[in-house]
Amino acid sequence: MYRRPIGSRSPTGDGYIRVKIGPRHDDWRHEHRVVMPAPAGMVVHHRNGDGWDNRPENLELMTQAEHARLHQQERIEGRWALKHDSCVDCGTQAKRHLSHGLCTTCYQRWQVRRGTAHYQRKIGQG
Repeated sequence: MYRRPIGSRSPTGDGYIRVKIGPRHDDWRHEHRVVMPAPAGMVVHHRNGDGWDNRPENLELMTQAEHARLHQQERIEGRWALKHDSCVDCGTQAKRHLSHGLCTTCYQRWQVRRGTAHYQRKIGQG
């Protein structure tokens, strides 16, 4: 049976990167939580809104309440996402923003079109 080596990285369906941290098949964690562990009641926020950018300077610890207020404020101010006013592919604001400036539907299409080749270029492995 093939098992990915410890340290392997893989994109998730929700716009983040996971990393293999142990020998078991289920030893995967979101990379941003490995780079910046969050104590109970705290979350790791991506300052630039890009779930694939896990550099320590892009990550910030905040309480769940602070995180919810931050993203609620964006919606109150008419922002669809931190860096985008609508989906960069289809232009909708009706669907929820998922990642990379894309709504849920366009993000799923983008994953199929790009596959792992785009993922590897983005993280510098290809």
